[in-house]
Amino acid sequence: MLGKEHILSTLAIALSLIAIIIFQKFYHLTAILPFNDIILRVFSLPPIDYAYLFLFFAGMMIASTAPDVDVEEPLTALRRKSKLSTLWFNLIKYIAYTPTAIFLSFFKKNEVGHRKIFHSIFGAIFYSIAIVIIFMIFISIILFGVRSMHNPSMSENSITTNTIGTIYYYFTSSELILKYFWNYVLAFLIGSGLGFLSHLYEDSTTVSGIAYLPMITNLGLKGRLRTGSKEFYEQRNVHFLGKSKFGMYMFWVYNLVFLYLYFKYGLYLLSLSQIIIIYMLFSFFFLFITCGMKPAKIIA
Repeated sequence: MLGKEHILSTLAIALSLIAIIIFQKFYHLTAILPFNDIILRVFSLPPIDYAYLFLFFAGMMIASTAPDVDVEEPLTALRRKSKLSTLWFNLIKYIAYTPTAIFLSFFKKNEVGHRKIFHSIFGAIFYSIAIVIIFMIFISIILFGVRSMHNPSMSENSITTNTIGTIYYYFTSSELILKYFWNYVLAFLIGSGLGFLSHLYEDSTTVSGIAYLPMITNLGLKGRLRTGSKEFYEQRNVHFLGKSKFGMYMFWVYNLVFLYLYFKYGLYLLSLSQIIIIYMLFSFFFLFITCGMKPAKIIA
């Protein structure tokens, strides 16, 4: 899929998950209330819960295009035009993807490149680790800046006389701050992991498919959709039902249908883990019927 299609597809998944999480939490806290009263009082959840949900949502949306950091040329207009987006992609590229690619190049060269190692469960793990490192760097810079403002001569002396000690001090301090706000970071991390995996799941509807555990097995998921620019489709005369844009629409259709069934047939009575299992199983069958997604061997 193209970058904008990933963003919109992940948006559908994120909104569905947040709606389910909100309602599950509220329902089990107020199970004695009638269904209509619960809907009206959902907005009375504590503000901190919405802070977690916002970070969860932000993590999913930011990670919705993160796996494509293994592409040399930017695929989205946002990544090409936004300096902040470019900075984020460069951080992910050099902290998560590049070290992984260099390491694997000594063993399996065919695992480096687009839709290889970073488009996998391993990529999601590396991405999560990179986020923690980025948080620590960010906090360290803030701490250094604050201390420098109070002691202007400190910044120059610290860098020139004791660089290693300075870096160690601020990373240690940032670790303590990270632990203090860990619940917020964890909400962002969970959202990031799900957003990353959503990207892979969306790519599983295309003809290239995704091997979720490369180096272990080449078994993965693939569909019949083709992805590319407008010129790509014109050159190959691809029917609308075979375009990745069709897959994006199907993700929206599925999530809207699932939410309808969730409220209509009282799926909220189940546990959150049971609902997620049902969501995944039915999404697989839905995407099998509409996008041809099925288990297959992914050829590198």
